[in-house]
Amino acid sequence: MGTTALEGVGAEVQAKWATVLAVDPENVQGLFGRGRARFAKRQYGPALADMDAVLRQTPTDSNAWLGKGLALLATGKKDDAQGCIDKSRKFSEAEVRQYIKDEAKVQERLKAWNKEIDSLVERVQKESAAKPQ
Repeated sequence: MGTTALEGVGAEVQAKWATVLAVDPENVQGLFGRGRARFAKRQYGPALADMDAVLRQTPTDSNAWLGKGLALLATGKKDDAQGCIDKSRKFSEAEVRQYIKDEAKVQERLKAWNKEIDSLVERVQKESAAKPQ
């Protein structure tokens, strides 16, 4: 999902995903992109619905599991969020291992990914505690 998921989303980006989904309402990239945009706008329920739609089609998508986990975390559902974040870590490891064969590089990439996840979780916790839903 990346740290940019928590930044403001311009109208042109939102329009792009609306156009994609108007043509193909089940487009995984469109659903994920719209979910990120909704998350950035603190529309956690709709963001969660988009991530669930992505996961129905691609149940091992580590980014969608992370997006779902962060949306749940932002709404105070810590236990459910943790389960999703754990799945994200599990599936991201499988994805990394598929493309990288050198174990040292695998561990380096996973360490960086887990650090990014931890940073996002911490940021969402702080933001959701600071602002009422």
